[in-house]
Amino acid sequence: MLSFDIVNRFLPTAQQWRWYGIGAISLKMYGSRTVWLLQAQIIGELQDEDAIAFKKMACDECTMIAVAAAIVAQIAITGLSLDSLNKTHWTAKSCFVMSLTFSLVSVYYSVTQQRILGRLIKAKDVRHWIRGRKQAVNRILSMEVGFKLDPCEPDDYSPENLDIRDLKTDFERQCFLPSPLSVITLSAPQVLLSGSLSLLLIGLGIYLGKFWIRELDPTEPATDSRNVFILYFIGLYFSGGMYVVLGWFHGKDKRSESDIIDGYMNGYLASHPDLLSRWNVDRYWCFQNGILKPISSTETEETSTVVQNGMEGINNV
Repeated sequence: MLSFDIVNRFLPTAQQWRWYGIGAISLKMYGSRTVWLLQAQIIGELQDEDAIAFKKMACDECTMIAVAAAIVAQIAITGLSLDSLNKTHWTAKSCFVMSLTFSLVSVYYSVTQQRILGRLIKAKDVRHWIRGRKQAVNRILSMEVGFKLDPCEPDDYSPENLDIRDLKTDFERQCFLPSPLSVITLSAPQVLLSGSLSLLLIGLGIYLGKFWIRELDPTEPATDSRNVFILYFIGLYFSGGMYVVLGWFHGKDKRSESDIIDGYMNGYLASHPDLLSRWNVDRYWCFQNGILKPISSTETEETSTVVQNGMEGINNV
């Protein structure tokens, strides 16, 4: 029976559904949370130096992934020429072919991504690319009918023709939310490289196992092939276990996506205290204790009543 943690790992959260609609499925499957957090930081803190550093980091990462994927592709090609490969199980050859395909596509995506990032000259261009291009999200792609995504810088945002109750959600979507396309595009080369390496190791394991079981080496005893197969899995177990153990000590941001985006938005509002009045929404929204909160209709009526009673008292005097 699947545990809740495993199911939650492959299914979008409720907040992701509200933000991205059906696109949350692709984001959960192919996107990296690390990339999402990094992009959210770039467009949330609005530091030009960080945006330029992010661009350089992404270009360098694409270069390294392209080189590594090319090496894996060369190994996969070599694997297709192994002795007696056709006499082993067909899945071994299929894994080598799929590994070659994944690695070649990873190289292509890395080069393409590097070319796209190289055209982003200014820090503002980098943030625009992270937020995504202007697009209208229809009923299929959005959980809310009539919602339009028009990404912009927070300084350029204007809540015109907007239901005042949706101010917070709309402000977050337009200015502080990374586009699923930018997250997936930057995550794809690494995902493909990881898949290519995994398929290569699986194919090699199947080949060594069948090579031993079917005794395809007539010049050596079957125990030699068995020992090679066992040592292969021992080495794979220890190397994979080391990677897992190192991951246990790696600090992770356990905050929810909603808390992270709210934090960046509230930080921006704290540095611009007159923003709500400039938007003409200070009657409906307030910024208290570092949090953007809606003013209920009851509070508005009570405030109006107090003001009215005060004016009547002054008139009576």
